[in-house]
Amino acid sequence: MAKPKISALVSLLLFLVVTAGVRAEKPLIVSFDLAHSEIFSPFAEKRLNYSIFYRMFEKAGFTLRLNKQPLTDKTLADVHSLVLFGPMRPLRNSELSVLDKFVEQGGNLLVLLHISSPAAQLTRRFNILVSNGILMDETNKIKEASDFFVPNISSHPLTKGVKKLAVFGSWGVMSLKDSRTIAKSSPATWMETNNNRKQDKSEKAGRFGIVAVNESHRGKVLVIADDAPLLNNFIHVADNRMFARNIVQWFKGQGN
Repeated sequence: MAKPKISALVSLLLFLVVTAGVRAEKPLIVSFDLAHSEIFSPFAEKRLNYSIFYRMFEKAGFTLRLNKQPLTDKTLADVHSLVLFGPMRPLRNSELSVLDKFVEQGGNLLVLLHISSPAAQLTRRFNILVSNGILMDETNKIKEASDFFVPNISSHPLTKGVKKLAVFGSWGVMSLKDSRTIAKSSPATWMETNNNRKQDKSEKAGRFGIVAVNESHRGKVLVIADDAPLLNNFIHVADNRMFARNIVQWFKGQGN
C-alpha cells in the first residue's frame, strides 16, 4: 500500500519548528567579567593572569568576549558561558537576579574565588556556601600550609583524568540541596580563624569542599574556592590543566 504523502504545508511547518529550535540555541560566546574590580587579566600573558585558560576556550571554538558593564539581560543576551574570575566587589541585587535568569535559561556560570565575601550572595543562590576563612593543610602542603594538594576527587565529567588538584590560598565550599561537591581537601585540613597560620584547638580538622557544581537548571554552575589553579603560574601544577580543559568541554556540552 502506498504511503500517504505529507502535504507541502506540513513539511513547511516541520521545517520551521526545527530551524526555530536551532536558532534558539545560544552561540558559543564566553564572556570574562571585568566589571567587579577583578585584579587579574583574562588575556595578558604574565604568570598571574589567565591567558592559557582563556585561549582554551578559543581553541574549543568559543568566541571570546570581555564584559566591562553591569550584568544585565542585554549584556548576557547571546552569552553561552560567563566567567567571574575573582570578583572583588559584590554583585548588585539586579545582577544577581539577572544571573538567576541566565542560568535558568541555559547559560553556564563559572565563579572563581579570590576573596569569598563578594561572591557569597551569588553562590548561595545556587545552594553553594563559601567559607569566611582560608584553608590550611600541613600534611599535603606544596611549600606552605596555605598551598596544598587536593586529593579527594569524585567522579564527574569535570574530573576525568584528574587525580589531584593544587590550590594556593583556597577558601572552602559547602553544597546544599541540589548542588554537589566534587573535590575535597584531606582530613588534615583546617580553616584559619585568626590568621596566625597555626592550627589552634578551636580549629578542627576535616575535609573541606574545594569545587562544587549545581546542575539542577538548564545551565551549569561551577564554583571553585580558589582562583589560583587556573592562573598561568599554577595551571601546570598537579592536574590543574586537565581540570581546566574539562571545564571548557563541560561548558561546551561535551563529556557530559
